[in-house]
Amino acid sequence: MRLDELKAWLGDALAQLDDEQLALLQRESDRLDRIYPEEDEIPLWTAAMSATVQYVLGETTVDEVGKALGKARWELALAMAAAKQVAVVATQSPSVTDPQASFQAGIDRKSLVTYRAL
Repeated sequence: MRLDELKAWLGDALAQLDDEQLALLQRESDRLDRIYPEEDEIPLWTAAMSATVQYVLGETTVDEVGKALGKARWELALAMAAAKQVAVVATQSPSVTDPQASFQAGIDRKSLVTYRAL
């Protein structure tokens, strides 16, 4: 992202940044452009860059983002348990196949088969 585009993207946060912080954000923006080059990856770029700005401004810490990630992983585990269980129960109906249930539940078929065998 060009510097003028970055400044526009930063909005009100720009006024809180010194030159060294702005240079760091420019470097990270360029790096994130390489990591997330596709149009459908813009939300990932935005999440990463927003967190970077918050960290640079002292609005978040490594510990806080780590705790948020831990919470998200727990929520994912809960959703996976629910999806696997519902898919297993759904396949007890003769009209629902393993591929259908696993696709609709958002899990792979092997996970469904393994979970059902427990």
